[in-house]
Amino acid sequence: MLEENQVHEYWERRANKHGARTVGFVNKPLDFQSEICEQRAKFIFPHCPRFLRTLDFGCGTGNFTNYFGSYLGVDISESLLDFAKTAYPGKRFVLLKQPIPSEKEIFLFKPELFFSVTVLQHNSDDLVRKIFKSMVQIGQDMMFSIYENCQVMAKHVKARDPEDYLTLLDDYFKVLTSCSFSHFTHGEKHALTIAKVEPL
Repeated sequence: MLEENQVHEYWERRANKHGARTVGFVNKPLDFQSEICEQRAKFIFPHCPRFLRTLDFGCGTGNFTNYFGSYLGVDISESLLDFAKTAYPGKRFVLLKQPIPSEKEIFLFKPELFFSVTVLQHNSDDLVRKIFKSMVQIGQDMMFSIYENCQVMAKHVKARDPEDYLTLLDDYFKVLTSCSFSHFTHGEKHALTIAKVEPL
């Protein structure tokens, strides 16, 4: 998994090499990437609210942009955000200066939903804690929708179960309600964690 000081370099290097294929299976064509996005959407959105002010954390090329009404996509890679801005000119995107959300525009937006798909698994536990801690500054109850691979084995990725994410959230939020759903795709278990929380 990636430490805080490795995140920007990793994703910019990957984006410069693979372009729009960076998010997902880089050795597959973009049509395949679109199919994967649609499969994930069919699994996620029966459970995830779509009509809250949504912060898409690690939005990449913006694959889930049009599933939401009130939307703000954030990413640390300028290259990936360029793809997103071109593909979705009517949506708002913010470049993160660091992997921890601290930009004023995010807090003025006052997101009600923190939405993330196969992003947090690339980060260390300490970095995920810092990301969650930054959300406390929003100062309101929130929903978290986190979709991750529970079984991936790679040096730049850490597999976590829903219970692991709830434990990380517990450091900064009181979890009011939570549920999780899992399925197997590409031979590995993926899980969606939905949690309503209030800041401690």
